[in-house]
Amino acid sequence: MSTRSTVSSLYRRSLKLSLDWCVHRHLWRGQALYIRSLFEAQKNVHDPRLQRASSPNDALFKETEDLLQKWKHPDPYRPPTAPGGSKYERNLPSPILDQIATLTFHSSSKGGFISPRIRTNPSGMTFVKADMIGRTSTNSSDANVAGDT
Repeated sequence: MSTRSTVSSLYRRSLKLSLDWCVHRHLWRGQALYIRSLFEAQKNVHDPRLQRASSPNDALFKETEDLLQKWKHPDPYRPPTAPGGSKYERNLPSPILDQIATLTFHSSSKGGFISPRIRTNPSGMTFVKADMIGRTSTNSSDANVAGDT
């Protein structure tokens, strides 16, 4: 990772971390300006040995990483609709089923018990078919259903 992308990543992480501690933007703005001034103060350091030194006292990147780890919020702010938020995946649309099972009601000759029937057309799709109670269906596919009397 290049130095520029590393610095910008650390800067973004610092801003997001400060936003976890202070959610209101008008209060957070002062902290953002302070973080910007800290990064601007080290802007002219171009020596890679000072940026990525092996000892923790000399490395700017290591020092920033340690500060980010030290100030990490135990319960970070998540927008409600973001993954992990309180409103995430609420009111999802219902799934689309491959086949829609429907009930067809018919009356029997013995006085009206209602039994469900699932009807499928030749292509394999299930269709809605509802008969009125006390009415017999004139559809020819009714004769093909097992158990029709």
